[in-house]
Amino acid sequence: MVNNSRLLVVSALFLCLTFATYGVSQAQEADPCERTAKTVKLKIKVKDNKPTKVTRGFFRKNADTVKVCRGDTIEWKLNGKKFYIDFPRATPFGTNKKENDNKVTWTVSDDAARGDKYKYNIGIVGGGVLDPIIIVD
Repeated sequence: MVNNSRLLVVSALFLCLTFATYGVSQAQEADPCERTAKTVKLKIKVKDNKPTKVTRGFFRKNADTVKVCRGDTIEWKLNGKKFYIDFPRATPFGTNKKENDNKVTWTVSDDAARGDKYKYNIGIVGGGVLDPIIIVD
């Protein structure tokens, strides 16, 4: 009886591990952009009229490099300052530069090249510049 119970437990464990591994490999193969578009909210930190850091989320995770999908919207916020977002070379958006008070919002175009890194500048009007990266998955 004991041997049959052990065999049953080992067999069940093997099946669970097999299905778990299959599920993980299937999830890894899935396209991360096969989802509805989302808004990525970024906050710009400033010191002495110069942007010093871009953060994201409740815990203010570093967002110097952000991965997005076509159709996603990126929202940059900087309270109380006029600032701009500028792509000196290629851009995942239709235009290269936007300027505004407090917030700049842009949607990634449907023809943005996947896998490309887009280096851009966050600048404060009359102040300094920071140069993070966007990657389109």
